[in-house]
Amino acid sequence: MSGDDFYMFDLQLSDRETFFVGKIVTLWGALEYEIFNQTLLTYDEEGMSVDKLPKALKGQQFSDILDLWYERVVANAKPKPKRVLEDQYKAITHYQTYRNALVHGMLDYVATDIGRLLSMRVKKKEFVTVQFTGDELGEFARALQSINFKIRYPRGPNQYAMKLSRDGLHVSRRAAAALTGHPVADELMPRLPKDDLFDALGQFPSDARGSEG
Repeated sequence: MSGDDFYMFDLQLSDRETFFVGKIVTLWGALEYEIFNQTLLTYDEEGMSVDKLPKALKGQQFSDILDLWYERVVANAKPKPKRVLEDQYKAITHYQTYRNALVHGMLDYVATDIGRLLSMRVKKKEFVTVQFTGDELGEFARALQSINFKIRYPRGPNQYAMKLSRDGLHVSRRAAAALTGHPVADELMPRLPKDDLFDALGQFPSDARGSEG
């Protein structure tokens, strides 16, 4: 490390908070990609050339793409998956404000409650603040996992199973790393709280074993 790199800016986020923020950003990227792709495919079915695509698909505003997705995909879905997709549209619209706060805001902690994070940014001449706890960030990440699944498989697990059957054998990154002995394997293993680990494995955590008298 050079002398210039000795001093570094510290956001004072916990590892848990940082983990959830990173997961939220990654899951939102997956969500935006899927919605863009689904919308684009509706024009491909019509044989439309790239130069004739609507402005929303050529721009940078996800809100415009989301509305186009609703118009082209959600509105034309069959009744049961349509209800599922409509719920996801509402959820995405709800969470977009909080995603923007994390991605575009400066994160700090609340001085009067150090267990809470504070996002600060200026939007259209207005100073906007949003607060989060670590638990709320975790709930946000889990909600995005659910939304990502449901926009891909609005007919539920059966649709997912049919896709797996159609695609054939698939090895997950976690399985591939374990089978090949890649160092990333340890990082891909889920980390469970000790109580959950006991339930999952039927073993006592190391610090909870009884001692023989």
